[in-house]
Amino acid sequence: MSPPHPLDQLSAAEITAVATAIKESDYGGNPEGAAAPRFNAITLAEPAKADLIEASLVCPRKAQVIFMVSESTAAYEALVEITSAIGSDPPVAAVVSCNPLGQGFQPLLSPDDCDLAEKIVKLDAGVAKLLEERYGITDIGLLACDPWSYHVTVGDRSTPPLGWRDDRLPARLVQTFLYMRDDADDNHYAHPLDMLPVVDLNAQKVVHVDKQVAAPKVPKDSVNYHRNRVASNTYLPTQFRSDPPRPLEITQPDGPSFSVDGSLVSWQRWMLRIGFNYREGLVLHDVKFDGRPVMWRGSLVEMAVPYGDPKEPFTRKCAFDVGDYGLGFCTNSLELGCDCLGHIHYFDATLNDSRGQPYEVKKAVCMHEEDAGLLWKHVEYRNGHNESRRSRRLVLSFIATVVNYDQSVRSARPLPTQPPSMMLHRPPRVVSLSFTAALLSCVPRTKRYLFYWYLMQDGRIEFEIKLSGELSTNLLSEGESTPQHGVIVAPGVNAQLHQAWMTPHMFCARLDMSVDGQKNTVKEADVVRVPCGEDNPASNAFRAQYTPLVTEKQAQREANPRAARSWLIQNPSSINPINGKPVAYKLVPQTFGPTHPLLMTGEDSAVTARGEFATKALWVTPHRDDERWPAGDFTVQSTGGEGLPAWTKHDRNVEDEDVVLWHSFGLLHVPRVEDFPVMPCESTGFTLKPDGFFSGNPTIDLPPSAGGDGKSKCCSH
Repeated sequence: MSPPHPLDQLSAAEITAVATAIKESDYGGNPEGAAAPRFNAITLAEPAKADLIEASLVCPRKAQVIFMVSESTAAYEALVEITSAIGSDPPVAAVVSCNPLGQGFQPLLSPDDCDLAEKIVKLDAGVAKLLEERYGITDIGLLACDPWSYHVTVGDRSTPPLGWRDDRLPARLVQTFLYMRDDADDNHYAHPLDMLPVVDLNAQKVVHVDKQVAAPKVPKDSVNYHRNRVASNTYLPTQFRSDPPRPLEITQPDGPSFSVDGSLVSWQRWMLRIGFNYREGLVLHDVKFDGRPVMWRGSLVEMAVPYGDPKEPFTRKCAFDVGDYGLGFCTNSLELGCDCLGHIHYFDATLNDSRGQPYEVKKAVCMHEEDAGLLWKHVEYRNGHNESRRSRRLVLSFIATVVNYDQSVRSARPLPTQPPSMMLHRPPRVVSLSFTAALLSCVPRTKRYLFYWYLMQDGRIEFEIKLSGELSTNLLSEGESTPQHGVIVAPGVNAQLHQAWMTPHMFCARLDMSVDGQKNTVKEADVVRVPCGEDNPASNAFRAQYTPLVTEKQAQREANPRAARSWLIQNPSSINPINGKPVAYKLVPQTFGPTHPLLMTGEDSAVTARGEFATKALWVTPHRDDERWPAGDFTVQSTGGEGLPAWTKHDRNVEDEDVVLWHSFGLLHVPRVEDFPVMPCESTGFTLKPDGFFSGNPTIDLPPSAGGDGKSKCCSH
């Protein structure tokens, strides 16, 4: 068996070896009667970028481990070196370093942490007593608990609540929003309760319950989308429509146009490597077009989702989903027909549970081709000749469901063998569409994010995030008819305004660019009017204005749709032979409609302090291997100042440097009645577009779509 590539995710055997090394070390060793270490994350420690670029270097396999020792409530970050398996021998690992996290820092909440919080609430006698006294609820099995990280507000920082220490240690807090349901398939977001238990995971107990003085009436209406519960709906349709769309099947009779060799993907002159980890989920590595480097590494690295209700305890309702929970940990196994259509190649993900045991998420990443409409077209009106080409795109996607975790994927399973190597270069194969008798349906789950990377034949890279699932609701107070900071989506049910998802949802993508090489310069491009004067007597002139972004502070920018603002990433050492300018890609933000707001919270808000990355649409920094997370390495119960605001204080040079672009973008969602009980997809994203990277349209050599007779079949029916 060939050794893994340095960027391949850890195997199940490697995770086991790493966990064993920690358990047998002085930090993780458990004396008689002490609890075993609780693992938050065991993941690949990626080699230094310089070492990866130097092809002659052999990069040792290393793992980053974040774990807690229950008896002391201490948290540690370790680096473990792995010796690859030889023959039939399993890999072995040794701890290289192990250091405690700094005071005030908490590791992310793993799936097992969230499960534990729910179990603690359901077993708590005080919670059970309140449920019975306030609502007459005695069947705890029908109680649904949504665990959320505890957002530290301004008041929490100045006056420790509930007797907790100001630095909130050793308390490791989870707040659990409560709902009721009639059965396991019922939409519990239609039945919110007003109780909010707060759990200390270290002490494994409920330490406080927020509640209204008088218990409001719990809504009883059935508002369901689940196929097994539609018939019970109170006022929505109780039967599926009798005229559904006819089935649509996508086929590729000659197979796909992409080839896969382990984690290496080739398609239509593109080549890249697929990575996956517990925090970012899908990562794109070493992206090249026709052998020319474009992007060294691209991923989504943070989200800030503040809710806009000023009443307590909802001021604590804010999620940093990447840093708090990990998108990889929240990734769903994808289903053919619902989540992906066509000829699919899946990539599995291997992760760890709290015991350090590996488990596999089958079909975590989906790769397929899509017809993307017209690529280009022109009709010569003088003779009627038509030239057009259809566009094809390669789609790489994964889906994460935050808060609700699928228990069924968390058992250790053997890894499947990798698919065999295939040809790296081939023309695009035929895609045909036909109708079949099969009907497919999908059931969204709570707070679902759908992430899509698109590689286009013309050299563009697009990133799209779709948001679906269910609104996070709360109970209206007695006598409250029209909430100021939310929308009534069902009788007695309030969906609060939030940013990015149902308030503002703010995302941050980390784009480690390498446009024709590692040394790049970023320029801001605005379209500006030319003042009326001698050079513009008719006052009709406008032009593109380019401003170099030389230092980190100068490179903190906002989007400007009125100026059609974009940002060029140029390589001063590589000149386009046609226009004589440096080759470039440009980052084009999506600025239409409700997309792309900056953070809506005030300057003195704890959300702004923690999510300062979302106050600017663009940050540019020189590459550093250890600068990965824009809101800091650890966001759970953080108070701000970490990540981008700390790094950029030095105002380092970013001109003709190995630069990293941090693009913050988002979606401001004011909930609608139509978003309940399940929300139709909303989307946001951005585009990386070649700008002087090629000598012309790179798809001129794309042959026309044709059938066996040489004539196009595009319009044959």
